[in-house]
Amino acid sequence: MEMRRFGKPTTVIEGLKMNEKDMHELGSKMKRALATGGTVKDGILILQGDHREAASKMLVSQGFSERSIEVI
Repeated sequence: MEMRRFGKPTTVIEGLKMNEKDMHELGSKMKRALATGGTVKDGILILQGDHREAASKMLVSQGFSERSIEVI
């Protein structure tokens, strides 16, 4: 999680080894499921708000290893 402009929290997901198209699809699924806005820039998925726990659960359900996910 990072604090962005005007003190608003954002959830930053990086280090995913995916091509750009798959990254955009994952971003769309996560934004819909979490009812939030966000974007994909330079291989980094940025979600508006603090969604650390929910995002990690979604990544595990998408097939990512739970050991490879680090929540900070």
